[in-house]
This record gives sequence, C-alpha cells and structure tokens, in this order.
Amino acid sequence: MDAPAIFIQWKNGQLPTIAHIQAAMLTGDVRGLELVATMYLQARRTIKAMQIFSDDKYLQLLLEAVPKTWTPKVVKVLSITLPSKYPQLDLYFESIKQFGQPNNRQLDNRESKTSVVEPSTSVVEPSTSVVEPSTPRINPRNSTTSNIIQSVNHVEDVDLIMANRQKPSVWVLVRMLNASVPIEWVQQCASKLTIAIHRQEQVEQDAFVLLDDDNTRHVHHIDNSVTSFMRVLHSCMSVDTSPSIITWQFSQSKHAIHLQQLAERLKQLCPTKPIEFAIFACSLGLPTTKLMKTRDCIERWKHSRFNTLSFDIVIKMLLRPFFLTSSGGNETSVLFIHYLEHIQEFICIEDNKVDDVENFFFQQYYSYPTRDEMKYIWSRIEKNANMYK
Repeated sequence: MDAPAIFIQWKNGQLPTIAHIQAAMLTGDVRGLELVATMYLQARRTIKAMQIFSDDKYLQLLLEAVPKTWTPKVVKVLSITLPSKYPQLDLYFESIKQFGQPNNRQLDNRESKTSVVEPSTSVVEPSTSVVEPSTPRINPRNSTTSNIIQSVNHVEDVDLIMANRQKPSVWVLVRMLNASVPIEWVQQCASKLTIAIHRQEQVEQDAFVLLDDDNTRHVHHIDNSVTSFMRVLHSCMSVDTSPSIITWQFSQSKHAIHLQQLAERLKQLCPTKPIEFAIFACSLGLPTTKLMKTRDCIERWKHSRFNTLSFDIVIKMLLRPFFLTSSGGNETSVLFIHYLEHIQEFICIEDNKVDDVENFFFQQYYSYPTRDEMKYIWSRIEKNANMYK
C-alpha cells in the first residue's frame, strides 16, 4: 500500500477505499491497515466488513488474511452482522472478543441493519471500484518496492509535513551548536519583524523597540514553519556575509535562533554538505526519528571526526551503535546486512493506540526505515535538501 499517497489523499479529505483495504490485507501490511483504521476512527466512520469480501477473485485469500491482519484497532472500525455467511469470520471474532469488537455486533439477527456514525463533512464515501488490489507479495518491512520509487511526489509532500513536527530536534541542534540568543537582545536590536504563527498566539510587538519596516539591518521571524526556516537557513549558507542579521522563533519563547551563527557552525561541522547535515541530524522528513536522536548524532559526529556526509557515513552513523563489525570487509555493507537481518526489531510498536492520523503516521512511518528506505536514505536526504533550496 502506498501510505504516503493515502496520507495526502486523507489530508485532502478523502478516506481510503475498499480496494486499499483489500490490498493491505493481501500484502500482509498490518501497519498500513492500522493507518486506514486510524483514518476511519478520526473521521468517526465505519467500514462495512462484508464489502471487503465482495470480490470472488480474492475471496479465499482475503479470508485467510483476516487473522493475520485484523488487529483490535482494525476491528473497532468494522461494521458487521454476525453470524456472517463466512464461518472463518465468525470464528475469528469469537477468538478475539476479549480484545476487540466490531461495531454493532449482532449475534442472532441476520436481518438487523447496522448503523453507521455520521461522517465528518470533509470526507467521502469509500468506493469499491477504484483500484484492483495487489496480489500477495512479502512482508512490507522487507518489501522490494520502495515508497520512494512508487510515489516520489507524495513522499516529498509528506516529508515536508513531517519535518514540521521536528522543531524540538531543531532546537536541540541549535543549543548544542550554541547558536541561540536571548529574546531580550532581539527585542532591543531587531529592525524588522515578520510574523507567521497561529492567530491565537498574540505577539507583543511593542517589546521590539527599534522596528522600522524599511530597515532590514536585523530581521526577526516568528514563524512556526520548519520549511520556511530551512529555506532561510540555506540562503544564509549561500552567501559568505549577509547584509542582515536574521533571527528566528517558531513560537514566542525566551530564546531565538541566530541563523548566521547556526549556518557557520554547521559549515564548520560539515563544510561540504551543511544543509544536508542539518536534515540528517534533525531527521527532517526522514524515517529515522527513533533510530537516532539529534543529540546522539552530534556526539557521534564529533567523536568519529567525520567532515563530510555520504551514504557510507550516514549508514555508519545510524547503525554502528547497534552492531559490531570486524576490521575486515566493507563496514557499510556489513552494517546494512545486519540491519536487514534484525529489521523486525526496529519497529515502532508502543504507540499503536494513537487515534490521531498525523501522530500515528509520524510514529509508524518516520521512526525506523524499511529496507528500501535505508537503501535510499542518502538520496532522500539530498532530495529533501533540494526542497529547501
């Protein structure tokens, strides 16, 4: 299942279709099926379970997939009348009744109608005829078909959305590189103020005593967009000396980020790829948020005395703490093979009860990379860097 595409469709007000559900079941994509369930839960909608089994071509395969893919979370969004016409379903629901129940479970009245919670106004009725489900392949964690290959544009769109959740990581980077200044200094010096935050957050503009819109000597941004921040940061790296001092806050706080200082410190750490290093260190749009924290990245980088960034170095930075390698052979290849062998250990499982779609997607799809995501991790860093240029 192309999770990034489905996420973007959901952001645009469209729920996954029955065909998407069938495809997730046939490929054993439990994570994808729980993503679908989370979307229906947030929309307060149910899925008519019997529609899933309306295709005779895949009927037997779908019935066999039920005990392998229907978790209690998935069952919560199902609307079904029991007993059904498929004994396998009845047996499954009986076996998991202490863990999860479908909506409107009817044990004795086959003719009773199940009710559906009224949908929110921003979603549409699921369709049964959008796409033919895929045939079974292998476990999604070891899939040979990368989301990056399947849907580059959707991945890039989602990467930008997910990068905006990494403001705490950006601040860790800033503090470790000593690139922040007190807000009192900014208020006494800033000549221009630009604001792009939630309306409910009131900015005390009177505290900035030297404001003059025609003077760009010191521009201070109060803007909660990581995308905007990274683009301005890249512009600071593109020139040796900026005519303006630029400071930044994602929201009102006691400190601000000094972008020229941050740009200079990043160029000192990684002279050839400073913006790529910032993306890597903060996991901006990367599925590495739990594999490596920003603080660990900076400490490992300094300890290893790297001075450039490449695929080999990214793999070493991410995987050296987890696997021992011998002195012989290609260390990068050995680490990559070890990761593939232990990939089932790198799965986010503790937050599966999250019912907010964006939180669920971030935790489940941006914590640890799949095989292909790890294989193409450097390409993804470069693509994300290009989005900020």
